[in-house]
Amino acid sequence: PTIEISKPTISMPRGPGSRFAHPNGTQPTSTMRIRSRTICTFSCLRKRRNVPDDAARKETTRGLRNDEEKERWMPKARLRCLQDRRRKNGTTCRCNGIEGIGESASTHDGSFPEQSNGYAQSALTYDIEGWGGEYFTVNEKGNLTIRPLGEHGPEYEGVEIIDLLESVHDMKMPLVLRFPEILLHRLRELQNCFDAAIERYEYQGSYQAVFPIKCNHDNGLLQDLMAGGKVNHVGLEVGSRPELLIAISMSALASKQSVVICNGYKDETYIETAFQAAQLGMNVIIVLEHPEEAIHVVEVSSKYDRMPDLGVRARLNAKHNGHWGSTSGEKSKFGLGPVEILSVVKQLKEKDLLSHLALLHFHIGSQIPSISLIKEAMREASHIYSELYRLGAPMGYIDVGGGLAIDYDGQSTNFGSAINYNMQNYANDVVASLQDICLQRFIPPPRILSESGRALASHHSILVFDVRGPKSKTDLTHTFGKLDLSDESIPSHFLLKNFEAVYEAVEPNNMQESLNDARQFVGEARSLFKLGVMSLEERAYAESLYDACCEAVHNLVAQDASKNPQDFVSALSGEMSVWYHANLSIFRSAPDAWAIQQIFPVMPMQRLHEPPVVSAALADLTCDSDGKIDNFAGGGRSLPLHLPHPDSKYILGLFLGGVYQEVMGSNHNMFGTTNVAHITTAPEGFRIKRLVRGQSIGEVLRTCQHHPEDMRSAFATMVEEAVASGRLSPLQGTEVLRHLSSSLDSYTYLQP
Repeated sequence: PTIEISKPTISMPRGPGSRFAHPNGTQPTSTMRIRSRTICTFSCLRKRRNVPDDAARKETTRGLRNDEEKERWMPKARLRCLQDRRRKNGTTCRCNGIEGIGESASTHDGSFPEQSNGYAQSALTYDIEGWGGEYFTVNEKGNLTIRPLGEHGPEYEGVEIIDLLESVHDMKMPLVLRFPEILLHRLRELQNCFDAAIERYEYQGSYQAVFPIKCNHDNGLLQDLMAGGKVNHVGLEVGSRPELLIAISMSALASKQSVVICNGYKDETYIETAFQAAQLGMNVIIVLEHPEEAIHVVEVSSKYDRMPDLGVRARLNAKHNGHWGSTSGEKSKFGLGPVEILSVVKQLKEKDLLSHLALLHFHIGSQIPSISLIKEAMREASHIYSELYRLGAPMGYIDVGGGLAIDYDGQSTNFGSAINYNMQNYANDVVASLQDICLQRFIPPPRILSESGRALASHHSILVFDVRGPKSKTDLTHTFGKLDLSDESIPSHFLLKNFEAVYEAVEPNNMQESLNDARQFVGEARSLFKLGVMSLEERAYAESLYDACCEAVHNLVAQDASKNPQDFVSALSGEMSVWYHANLSIFRSAPDAWAIQQIFPVMPMQRLHEPPVVSAALADLTCDSDGKIDNFAGGGRSLPLHLPHPDSKYILGLFLGGVYQEVMGSNHNMFGTTNVAHITTAPEGFRIKRLVRGQSIGEVLRTCQHHPEDMRSAFATMVEEAVASGRLSPLQGTEVLRHLSSSLDSYTYLQP
């Protein structure tokens, strides 16, 4: 539920056209929204909030309609245990030879038990509300839907991702779906949060968002952002001369009050390009990150009549302990310390350029998990700003950099990929800190800029891909039948009979013992096989018995995981997982999952009215042991998935990858860029705005100086020689040449 809290408008006089005025020249109005969240299982809720079982159970089942539904969807019913399934099907023996070992929670005919309101449980299983906010939901058909305009968008229900894929069926997977309206919605949300904070604290300055181009260089995305964000006067941040050229090319779409923040290390050529942009009428601010850059500015300024504004990047003492914490603190690679700041001020003052020093910039790292660090940094930066004003710089802007985090795993904590604050908390602390110092020092409140690229653009992109699941372990029955283990004098038979006894005896009071015995027996079976005293069929049966023991224990644990040690549950989950093979390259499409073990939400696009029955990790197409995703929300090493149907694709989506992933991806194993579809809403549902083809094999090879035209010539020569020698007929030679040549024009990923 959403609670709307209306706040009265507070009069804030601002001179029109003033640097300190609101960009629109209007008073900000907004509503503050407080969202409630649902925790996925009552055991997790009990752990986080330390509430008794009955209260946690009540909280978890709040959205279910009756007691029968609540009981059906308790965690103990997520996977039905083998014993119950056997009893239902009239089978008294849990083992019954190999038949049935390792089955999922589906019935023997492949159908799933009837589950009412299963789509609601899937939303909890994958914690969609936790990481997806108001943009994603599951409909009654069990399909994931997207609401690009948020919960207050059009009246029609969300657009099904499956429908979108059918509309672009000629664009093969993997496929990136872009929703620029989500980006613009996030921009408006950020603007509204700052407007609400400005109104609440009666701050006399204003706020303006700046998008860092490095987050996503996509031309279509930047065009949509600048055109759609013109009303909010959204600006751009660049970190290199190539990015500055992009910003210049986008200026026709931007508001006249937009700014371009020039960060990064700068040589004289970079600075001269910034001066050229200023001559074109752009609001360029050159941020000085090294004392030598001030010297370059002085030298270049003598050539031009118009001088862009200048800024200094401060190296704050505040430091966070996340992955990007190395970009903060006293030893940060970015910014100027107190001595260096004073040196730059002195240089500018001596050259009569101090009047152009208008901005203080700082950045304490990306994805800041804790609000307390933001408060600490703002206190320090606010004092530096006031000191620069005292030293004679007119100032007028403060750029608080990036760091506004998103909740990748929905845990709402200050650890790992989660956060313990929301966008409104962030805006409140930024504004309040500045208001305090402005009132204390009697200085004009600056215009606030932020480079919140991750918070703005992560949600707008979905990487959609198909997977190939493992073969069912019950296939062994049809291959080998039931084994004859009657002669216990044979070591392998004796071991397997004891292994069966362990499986038959699995009970709640001996789960750890049974799992230990199963590990021992499967290890001995592998040793016997290596010694040549166990057949391949017997080895396969031992492996199946081990899987069945793990599944039996897992089903018992699922009834109430809170009664078992967390390390035992985690280890069991890892042993139960299987590999699903994903039609993508992690190194191309989600490099942070490999490089820094970043957690990205992953979930199915369809069949969400069915309970997941398999614990799986994802292996990509590359021949690299690191090409995998086996780290999921909540610290899990596996993901609950369904068994793929043989006659249809099983499609997954990777979410929150809208920043950094594509531009940082590599061509490992020559897998290229993916297909991209830009999608907007329309009265009839949605509209395909733009399609961008991914790289062909030939285009990827060309990046490594393998030129397709030369390769085609080499193919033709080889075919001619094969035909001349009689190895191929002329018709066969033509077919070989056609296949090789057309392959250079084809997509680099698996074909349907």
